[in-house]
Formats: sequence, C-alpha cells, structure tokens
Amino acid sequence: MSTLSDTQKTILQAAAQRHDGAIYPLPDHIKGGAALKVIRVLADKGLIHETHPNDWRISDDGYRAIGQEPPAAQDPLDTLIKQIANDYQGMDSLRAAYNAGLEAGRTETRKQRKTGPCKNTKQALIIEMMKHPEGATINQLAEASGWNKNTVRGVISGALKKRLGLNVTSERTVNARPNAKGGFSTYFIRDEETTSEEISEEATA
Repeated sequence: MSTLSDTQKTILQAAAQRHDGAIYPLPDHIKGGAALKVIRVLADKGLIHETHPNDWRISDDGYRAIGQEPPAAQDPLDTLIKQIANDYQGMDSLRAAYNAGLEAGRTETRKQRKTGPCKNTKQALIIEMMKHPEGATINQLAEASGWNKNTVRGVISGALKKRLGLNVTSERTVNARPNAKGGFSTYFIRDEETTSEEISEEATA
C-alpha cells in the first residue's frame, strides 16, 4: 500500500465521502502549484483518475489506500437520477423529484445517443453560457461550474479550443470609471460562419 502524506490522505478521505468520488473542491489551504503537485502525485500512484478534463475522481486503489472498500459500480443513468433526486430533497414530494430525475435521465440518454459519448456536465454548462449572445465572463463561468478561475481558463484554452475545436472569441471591456483599474473579458462561442457584421449587430441589439 502506498504511503500517504496527511494532505493526500485528507483529499482522498474527502473524495470518498462524496457520492461521485470527486477530488474537487480541495481543502482551502491547497492552492496553485501545491494543488497541481498533489494531484500529479496521486495520479502517478493510481489513486485518482481523470474522467474528463480537470475532473478527477478517486480510484478503487484510492479507496483501498485509506482503508475503505471501493463502492459497487453504478449505472451512469442511475447515478444521474439519484443526483437530481438529491437536489430535490427539500420538496414535499420526493416521489415527484425522483420522477423528474428519471425523465431528465432518459432525456440525457437520448441526447447522448444522438451526439456521441457522455460529456462533462460542467463543460457542457460552460459551452452553453458562452454560446449566449451576451457571452460570459471568467467569474460567471467559475461561479456556475464550481471550478476555480484558473481551471476555467484551462478548459477554455485546452478542451474547448484545442480538443473540441470550438470557435472561442473574447472581448475586453475596460473599466472607464475615474481612477478605476483594469477591466474584464467576455468569452463567446460563435459559429464559424458568423460574420463581423452579425457580431456587431448582436452587440448593439
């Protein structure tokens, strides 16, 4: 069994308590280069695995490394149904919530059959937000997905631009208030056929 540092053990134990085994969010004190280093070490030991870009989950060996038995494999559709049902726990009728989850799962399955392999729901959310005419800022994408800002930037430049080949553009807005500094960028995903005139019309509409 691999020898674990206290930090590695804390990360794996937290992931094991999550229904999907997700590594993120990491403890607050693990940031930047330290976060990348510990993820790399855990991955090299085979204790975590990447299901989608920047989406790490505890592996069977990771469970065993902290003295736990790996959970039985679950059907992805059943996992989706349970996740949605959990989101509705505050409702009076959990049965209605379960039925809503069941229908959502069936809809998602139909979409997957049409469009191909299952996609990261967070990544799909980011794509949808960037396709809106008003686009989305890094802060908005980070808040909606739960990823940190650096992760969002990495997904945009790596997964969306390079792997998926999406036409990602950005527009810089400079803060014009007196004594104000800096500004922010708004990111868009546009069809390749979109012309500069169409973009201008969207911006002024």
